[in-house]
Amino acid sequence: DTLNKLSAKYGVSVDTIATNNNISNVNLIIVGQHLSFATATKAAATPAQSTTTEAAATSTTTTTTTTTTSSATTTSTTGSNSAALNALIARESGGNVNATNGQYYGLGQLSAQARAIYGGNSADYNDQLNAMKAYIAARYGTAENAWAHSQATGWY
Repeated sequence: DTLNKLSAKYGVSVDTIATNNNISNVNLIIVGQHLSFATATKAAATPAQSTTTEAAATSTTTTTTTTTTSSATTTSTTGSNSAALNALIARESGGNVNATNGQYYGLGQLSAQARAIYGGNSADYNDQLNAMKAYIAARYGTAENAWAHSQATGWY
C-alpha cells in the first residue's frame, strides 16, 4: 500500500494521514505499521504485524506482503505541492514503481525519452520520484500546473 492508495480508499488526505501518524516522509510507510485515518484525532504510528486502518467508527485490518525500500536519499514535498504530486502519482501509477503502459514506466509513467533525460529507470521509489519532479519542473514549472494539465487533458 501507499499513502496515495490509502488516501483514496478512506477519503482522507495524504497530509492528514501523515500528520496523524507522525510520518515525515510521505513516500515511505513500513509493512505492519499501524496507521490512523481518523480525521478528528491524532495517533502515533507503531510497527506491528499488520496495518490497522480506522475510518470514523469502522476498523479494518489488512495484512500485506508488499515491502517498501528507501535509498539514502529521502525526498519530501510540502504544502499543496505534495497534494498535486500525490494526485498525479495516484492517477498515473497508483504508486506502483513497476507500473507500465506501453513505453511509459513507473510512478510518473515517464517515456523512455524522458527517463533518458531525467532518470527514473530503476525500481527505486525516490529515484522515480526525483525524475518525475525534474520532468514536471522542466515542462510545467510546478506540480499544481502539471495536475491542472492532467485534469484538463487526462495526461501530463
